[in-house]
Amino acid sequence: MFSAVLCCFSLSGENEIFAQQEFQIENSADVLLDKQVVIDDSIVERQSGNVIVERDYNSFAEKSPSLGFSSDFKEKKAERTVEIARKSSAVRIDCNAQDAEVYLNGEYQGKAPLYISNLAPGVYRLNVRKEGYVGYKGLLRSDFGKEYSYYVNLLKATGYLNFVLPEKSYFLVDGQHVYETDVSGLYEIPVGKHRIEFFRYGYKPNVVDLKVRSARVYEIELGWIEQDFKITSFTVSKNCINPLYKGKFSNCVIGVSSLAPGKVFVSIVDMNNNVVYKRDLQLSDWLCTLNWDGTDSDGFAMVPGRYEVRLSADGFEKSCFVDIVSKPIYRPFDITVAGTGVGSIPCAFGIPSGNVSLGFALSPTISSVQGFYDLPVEINVACSFFKNIEACFRGIIYPALDDGSFCASIGVKGLFSFPFDYGDKSFNYGFALSYGGMGGGIYEPYGAAKNLGLGTALMVGFDGPNCFAGATSQFVFGSGSSNLVGDNTWKNSVVLCVYPSLFTSLDFWFSKHSCFGVYDWDEDKVRLCEDWNRAFEWGVAFSALIPDISSVFRMSYDILMYNENVYHEIKLGLNLII
Repeated sequence: MFSAVLCCFSLSGENEIFAQQEFQIENSADVLLDKQVVIDDSIVERQSGNVIVERDYNSFAEKSPSLGFSSDFKEKKAERTVEIARKSSAVRIDCNAQDAEVYLNGEYQGKAPLYISNLAPGVYRLNVRKEGYVGYKGLLRSDFGKEYSYYVNLLKATGYLNFVLPEKSYFLVDGQHVYETDVSGLYEIPVGKHRIEFFRYGYKPNVVDLKVRSARVYEIELGWIEQDFKITSFTVSKNCINPLYKGKFSNCVIGVSSLAPGKVFVSIVDMNNNVVYKRDLQLSDWLCTLNWDGTDSDGFAMVPGRYEVRLSADGFEKSCFVDIVSKPIYRPFDITVAGTGVGSIPCAFGIPSGNVSLGFALSPTISSVQGFYDLPVEINVACSFFKNIEACFRGIIYPALDDGSFCASIGVKGLFSFPFDYGDKSFNYGFALSYGGMGGGIYEPYGAAKNLGLGTALMVGFDGPNCFAGATSQFVFGSGSSNLVGDNTWKNSVVLCVYPSLFTSLDFWFSKHSCFGVYDWDEDKVRLCEDWNRAFEWGVAFSALIPDISSVFRMSYDILMYNENVYHEIKLGLNLII
């Protein structure tokens, strides 16, 4: 049997008289679903164990002074004194809704806030309305030689939900709006029909169908039914780890999602079916996690190889694989026009899945002909939220250039590999697409190294514990002007990265640029040309991974030889891995 107490009241002069009335709803078949009981303008409805009480908003506000609601209509002290004719009066009408329309006796007077002077004494029908709000109708008075000030509080044309959710709970409105846990209080909801779904860990979902009316409060008392234990997902954050890294770089997060509390067993097995690590995990929330850093149950680092992560629970068995390798995973890198790479060359390696790199670089550049050329400032972002897919953005400011002081580019790269020895060595390959633009040309009309135009790239490489060797071929449309007409560049490159240690890298690269449809100057004539040896680029870089602050420090020296001019660029950068 459900029992509830409702309070109803009436106003008599300035005194409020409250009366309490107790009512009961029998727990019988005729009231279990969609049965409504009306008591003192409150409607009580029961839906599958959930009790909904619909009340008038004003009544609810009067009974809940702690919520801080204002009454709809009240007289305020006059804000100013004016000279009023002996047989006339004045009123000031203010409203919480700016520009609300004001009518007296059906005649439009203006928009609030509104001051009406020389108003004949008497009683007037006041109507205040605004689109999206519930209109107000009432009476106001005016007396000889007096000024009155009135305030109207319009309610939005919405209803309100009032309920309390326990911890580890959330709710959806029409399957779209997700609200925070541990919520309570009033929530506005548009007028109309809505489906509200309540979720609480360890209990079955609760569904309430409401036809919401304006200026009504719907107090919901939820009836929860316990949920049977069930696993909904099992994931690992990384499929490749190196135990020699420290902190977040070596941690693999094992995640288990469930609908109700329960106990699961996690074990890690080598290729000989030997259990090297095991843990019991008590589930107490929607998602429970376990960190594994590539060590066995005694804390010793596992040898390189492939390991199976197994999860077992009542009626649930699942597994996945994680490779333990000795090669660098979080290698130092540059953010190029088309993703991670070396210098200006995108390479067949990337950021581990689920990570983001934020980078900053400063690159003073000197020309052999004109001396100081510019001091570019670069900001870049690269991420790999999806397996085998990497995206990047790069923005460079050129403060010394007269035209086109900002260059921006975006790129997407796809990566694939054939591992040998369970990922310790692999053959990598991939492709990339990119586009960059700028107001004017950099090293005009040459711009392939600085991401002007639409670029495509194919890349291959051998990735081992102590080195990476790769080659990349790029074709860039509109490398000088970004307009995709003529001035195209074909750039072929080779890269060698040597790892003196797990945390350092020494990189070398070389590129040859062949151009087609570019402009050349021969005395007073301008002609189209093809130049297979348009520009040459080579460089060297040193990088160091700093695990304590999850970042990579990088220093490089790049030389670009173009049109009998040589550009020297010294680059200092820092990439933060999140």
